[in-house]
Amino acid sequence: LLRPQDSVQWTLYLPDIFDIKGFAPCVGPEGECRQQADSLEKAYLQLTTGQVREGHAALLTLTGENPQFGPAWSALALSQLVQSNKSEALSSAQNGVKLSPDSATAQVVLSYAQQAGFNLDAALDAISRAIRIDPQNATAHLLKARLLFGRDEPEKAMRAVETARAIEPQNGEVYSLQGYLLLARNRTGEAIDAFNRAIKLTPSNGEPHLGLALAFMRQGRVEDALESITAAVLLEPQRSIFQSYWAKMLYQIKRFDHAQDLLDSAQELDPRDPTPFLYRAYILYDLNREIEALESLNTASRLNDNRAVYRSRYLL
Repeated sequence: LLRPQDSVQWTLYLPDIFDIKGFAPCVGPEGECRQQADSLEKAYLQLTTGQVREGHAALLTLTGENPQFGPAWSALALSQLVQSNKSEALSSAQNGVKLSPDSATAQVVLSYAQQAGFNLDAALDAISRAIRIDPQNATAHLLKARLLFGRDEPEKAMRAVETARAIEPQNGEVYSLQGYLLLARNRTGEAIDAFNRAIKLTPSNGEPHLGLALAFMRQGRVEDALESITAAVLLEPQRSIFQSYWAKMLYQIKRFDHAQDLLDSAQELDPRDPTPFLYRAYILYDLNREIEALESLNTASRLNDNRAVYRSRYLL
């Protein structure tokens, strides 16, 4: 879970996007190459298990000692993204691509760095290059679908999701995103099926539980919706957007006090997100507190550009 200084929270699925086998082989003596690979794997394991500072320090050492080792630069870019160092991450990712030009994984990392800089067009270009290099890279197709969805191109996004599903039919992330695309098409029953499949495949992921809650609310199944959103929040308690949607559901059933408590929590978790301020404006308006509602709405509007990390600027 990333908490940048200039955007809303967003997530990187690190184990899914990095694979040393996706890079060009090391150039040098076999023993030296094996040592580099071992060092990279150890540093990356630290990064993906919460030891970010240790992993980052190890990657800095590795790139310093082996400046031509492209995979290390790409991994360093990820560690810099996790620490909200966007400009350094972009530079490292570009270095990784320069040193490993035929690596789909390096292009995926570059896409994330471009996304962090609010440049979704460049992020999509990098993902397209990754797919040209490796058409069977399901992660690249999935990221392409997310970016297209953020550009309000759901038909193209669905095609990308279907390609990813054909490559990796047991990938829960694919079904989760498919569920949201189906919700956007008002195909609620099919969306529920997709979310349930995602939950079965990746039970620790909160996003399909959130999607299921939204689908149930659309069908008027309030208790089922509240149960699903509770599961989402329990699985990922630091995700501000989950608490905002929980508050929205409570607002819809007129439980205003509890909804406002959740919006307080959402704002504390991610003060740059306009969503809790938007939903609070609805509640305050219904409570005939029009001045406060307008103030909250103005705050949401002021914060709106912070969503550019995952949504095209012309839609903001």
